Amino acid sequence: MRKLLLFLIVVLGVGCLFSCVQQNQQSPSTEKNQSVEPYKVQELIDTMLSKYPNTYVNDVQKERAIKFLRQELNEKLTKDYSFLSEIPMEFRTMLKTEHDKYIIKFECGEYTTNDRRLISETSQTSIHYAIFAIVNAELASTLEDGAMYILTGEYKGFVDGKLRLPSGNLFDYDSDCYKFSSDKYASICLGGFLFDKIKFTKTQIQHKTR
Repeated sequence: MRKLLLFLIVVLGVGCLFSCVQQNQQSPSTEKNQSVEPYKVQELIDTMLSKYPNTYVNDVQKERAIKFLRQELNEKLTKDYSFLSEIPMEFRTMLKTEHDKYIIKFECGEYTTNDRRLISETSQTSIHYAIFAIVNAELASTLEDGAMYILTGEYKGFVDGKLRLPSGNLFDYDSDCYKFSSDKYASICLGGFLFDKIKFTKTQIQHKTR
C-alpha cells in the first residue's frame, strides 16, 4: 500500500511539472503572436504603396505617391470624417490670434502618441499627421497639455494656405513619406487637416509601441 501511494505521488508530481514546463514554453509564443489591428487609414497606405511600389526610390516617384494619397484622403474626409475619428490624438499647443481666438493643434504618430495601431507590419509603415482648428477662448481653456482626445468636426481641407498665423503668414504642413536604410518602418506623414466646429472627448490609448 505504501509503495502504491508513493508511486501515485511521483506520477502526480511529474505530471504537474510537465504541465508547468509546457505552459512556460507556450506563453512567450502566445504573446508574440498577439497582434494589434492597424487603423483603417492604413488600408489607404497599403493601396498607395501597391500602386506606387517605387515610392522611396526618388522624388518623382514620391511626388506621384503623395499626390495620390492626398487626393484619396481629401475624398474620404469630405464624405465622412469618421475615416480618421477612431484615432486618439494628443493636444500639442495653442496660439492666440485676433478677436480672442486660438489656433489649436492636435498630433498623433509613433513618436508623439506612441500608438501601435499607427504602425502596419504589412506595409512596414508608421503614419503621423496633425489636425488644426480655430476656437474661442472658452473652448480652448478646457484643453489639457499632452492629454489624448477623440476628435469630431467639419473637415475644411488640408491646412496648407488656409490658416493665417498672427504674423500674417499662411501656414503649411506638408504631406511626405521617407525611409532611411536604418529604419524598420517608413514614415508616412498624411499632412495637416483644418477642421471647423471641432469637438473633443478625452480618452486613453490602449495599444502603445513601447
